[in-house]
Amino acid sequence: MDLFTQNKTLIRAVVALVIVNVCSIGLFLWKDAARDQQSARPMRDDNKSDKTRGVGRDEDNRPATGEGRKDLAQVLARELTLTQQQVEQISNIRESFFVQERVLEAYIRSKRDSMNGEMFNENTNEPRLQYLAREVSDGEYKMELLRIGQAKQLKAILTPQQQNRLHTLVRDIRDYFKPEDKAPKPPPPRE
Repeated sequence: MDLFTQNKTLIRAVVALVIVNVCSIGLFLWKDAARDQQSARPMRDDNKSDKTRGVGRDEDNRPATGEGRKDLAQVLARELTLTQQQVEQISNIRESFFVQERVLEAYIRSKRDSMNGEMFNENTNEPRLQYLAREVSDGEYKMELLRIGQAKQLKAILTPQQQNRLHTLVRDIRDYFKPEDKAPKPPPPRE
């Protein structure tokens, strides 16, 4: 093989490898975009803007202070046809709830961190570990009681028609976020 043929073959090999690399990168990006698109399904109405689709979230995936809560309050006001007084009362209830929720979350997180440290400690103190587990579960129980209290306060403000509409909205949101059952179903029993 002469030098010109060797260079031509080398150039063709480099070009072929570049094309294979670009195609494989494109394939990975396409699969990633398809997965993202599949997981981002619209809630109910594709014509609604992103602002009215749900609650804004902060870096801890919690409802954002200010904007996200205002957006949810606007959605509730529109969907439930709330009066201005009801909007203000609900805003106050939700603000109080979020403050108390943050305190409880911090408490639960600190107890869970202590529990994890104790679990993986070289000399695990079993009674302390069980105590911390109880503290975590008590904190989560208090969180659920806080949610129940918030629901009672909201129901006290709403009319029966608004309560029915809120119940429908909550059920729709729950169904939207319900994980799809992707586990394989067991085979039918043999006879």
